[in-house]
Parts: sequence; structure tokens; C-alpha cells
Amino acid sequence: MDGPASIARSLAQQKSQGLHAAGTTACRWLCATYFYGRHCDRPCDCAVSCEFPSPEIQVPVFPGWKGRRCDTGCTGGRFGPSCRHRCKCQNNAPCHPRNGTCICPKGFTGARCEHACPPGWFGERCSGRCNCLNAGQCAPDTGKCKCPAGYAGKHCEQACPKGSYGMNCSERCDCGDHPCHPANGTCLCPPGFTGQKCQLACPPKRYGPNCAFRCGCRHGAICDRLSGRCTCPAQWTGAACTVRRSESS
Repeated sequence: MDGPASIARSLAQQKSQGLHAAGTTACRWLCATYFYGRHCDRPCDCAVSCEFPSPEIQVPVFPGWKGRRCDTGCTGGRFGPSCRHRCKCQNNAPCHPRNGTCICPKGFTGARCEHACPPGWFGERCSGRCNCLNAGQCAPDTGKCKCPAGYAGKHCEQACPKGSYGMNCSERCDCGDHPCHPANGTCLCPPGFTGQKCQLACPPKRYGPNCAFRCGCRHGAICDRLSGRCTCPAQWTGAACTVRRSESS
């Protein structure tokens, strides 16, 4: 702010130019910057700027500040001259103390920060594109990938290695020499076996991995528990032992 000598010179210049109407009820001119009062002879002591709603009163008008000297910044969700306006931002977003523009935290967008980032986007104003693989989801604020069970790596690019499963592949399989499902740890039994740990051979008329398939053999044929292939009795032939052998053969 100008010093006393400068203020005195400005006041003298105002008086010499007739920028105020002393002793009148209506002023033809506004007071020069940093002055107020009926005769424009009272220097403002505001830190930035002031207005004069009456000849004898000074009020701070610089947006973003409050207090008699306009030296206290707006807080608590307020903005504008003397912090008289309330911010309308959502999701804990602050607003610009001068004009009320919402300053969205990372992960949100919209005029009032009312929208979370859509899937596949993150960061300030949701301007960053996620690069997670295998259905991984990225954090809306940082973009860090959260991998689904069965995958690991910075971008969820790595399937769980043999013997592990779960979130970040942090669990150990309990299937003996057999692999387990990378997401839930279920033992993946080879053909011909079933059970929680693949310790049981397939029962009659079942075959395949985890004994998942039903045999199609007929007429008392024996079903191979690995492949489902039928071993037909002497009088029958064909894939399912449904063709009777001729007596001549």
C-alpha cells in the first residue's frame, strides 16, 4: 500500500481536480483508489480494496477475503467478496475462494464434482485412462490396479503361478500334486479322479476331469474312467456297445 507521503499527494491532486463535491449530498465523482469518505479524504486501511456504502464506512470488496482490513482468506466452504457466498461443491470438494469454482478431488468430475469417474478412467477430472488387464479395476484417484482373484502384477497381467491362488495370489493350494483354481483354490482334478483333494477315483459310469461326465456305455460295458471309452462284452460292439455282433462273426 502507498505510504503517507504518496497518499497525501493523491489527496491533494483529488482536491485540485475537483473529484469530490464537498458539502453536497450527491457526488459527481468516485473517490480515487485507497480513499473514501464524504470528501474523499479518508485513506482506506484495507489490505487490498474497499468500497463505501455510505460516506463514512469502508467495506472490503476483494473476492476471497474477509475482515475489516480484508486480510483473512475465505474458509469453511465460503467464497466471494467478504466470503458472503456458500460453495455448492459435492464430495468434499473445496471451491475457489474468489469465484466459487469447484476444485474436484482426484476421482471426481462435473461442475460441482458430483460425478465419480466412470469405469476405465481416473485422476484429476477423470482425465487418466486405466490400463488394468484381466478385468482389473483401477482406483479412481490414483489409477492403481486392483486385481481380481487369480491375477497379480502392476497391471494384473500375471496369472497366479502353480500352487497359489486368490487375491494377489497370496493363498497356497492344498491339492497335493494337482493344480487348483487360481481364483478360489478349488482343486482341479485330472481325468479319472474327484474329491476335495482329488483323492477319489471316479465311481462307475462316470469319467473325465473331476468325474464330470457320464458314461454312455450300454449292455454292461465297462467305461474307462479317464476317457469314457467303452469296453464292450463279447456279444456287443460299437462306440457305446449298442450293436449286436452276428453269430457268424
